[in-house]
Amino acid sequence: MKSLSKTLLSVFCLCLFVSCGGRNFDSSWQQTNKKYQTGSRNPVTGPWEGTWLSAANGHKGKLRCVISPIEKTTASGSYLFRYWATWAGPLQGGFDAEFDVEKMGSQYHVQGTHDLGTFGSFQHEGVIQGNNFEATYRSSSGDHGTFNLHRPEQ
Repeated sequence: MKSLSKTLLSVFCLCLFVSCGGRNFDSSWQQTNKKYQTGSRNPVTGPWEGTWLSAANGHKGKLRCVISPIEKTTASGSYLFRYWATWAGPLQGGFDAEFDVEKMGSQYHVQGTHDLGTFGSFQHEGVIQGNNFEATYRSSSGDHGTFNLHRPEQ
C-alpha cells in the first residue's frame, strides 16, 4: 500500500509540474501571438504552430514554438526556441533551446544542438521562409523526424 501511495503521489506531482509548465508556456505563447498579430512582424521571431512526426516510431503530436532573439555579443544570430509538444494523447511537455539562425536570400536557416540532460542530445536543422518553418530533428536516443510549423491565423 505504501508503494502504491508513493507511485500515485509521484504521478500527481509530475502531472502538476507538466500542467504548470504548460500554463506558463500558454501565457507566453498567447502574449507573443497577440504582439505578432497587432505589431510589426519579424520573419523569424514570434509564434509558430503545427505538428511533429517521428520517422523512427511514427509518434506524432501538436507542436508550438516561440522564437525570441538572444542579445549576446558573442552569439550574434542566436535565438531562443521555446518548444511545447503533445504526444500519446494527454502527455505534453517542452524545452528551451538556443539555435543559430542565418539569413540566406529569402530563407532563414536554423541549426544547432541542445543537451537534454538524461535524455541525451537533440540536433535541429530547418528553414524558415515566409509563414512556414520546416525542420528535421535527430536525438542521440535514435529518434528522428520532422517539424512542420506555420504562423498562427488571426
